[in-house]
Amino acid sequence: MKLPKDLPGGWKFKNTFAPKPLESGQVWRKTGPIDAIKIVRVMMPGHQEHDGGANGVSVRSTIIGKAGVNWARKTWFWMGTESQILERFKEHGYAPAF
Repeated sequence: MKLPKDLPGGWKFKNTFAPKPLESGQVWRKTGPIDAIKIVRVMMPGHQEHDGGANGVSVRSTIIGKAGVNWARKTWFWMGTESQILERFKEHGYAPAF
């Protein structure tokens, strides 16, 4: 099964949670090839993508299809401050993969 070229860690990803400042392009993962989250945009004060609206991040996840593991086409918005989003990653078992 193929993995996306921009999915760090391959099949045996085993990093542990460590808080990192959120940036566009970051990948946060659980162990295994699925349940990866890529940050597409950081919409918070001090970031280029901030538009003055609700604070949060736009994210894309991995999906399994016939051709292997790929990034989903659609993105969704996680609302919250940077510390709230990092806490969400920690609570759900994600670790930085960058």
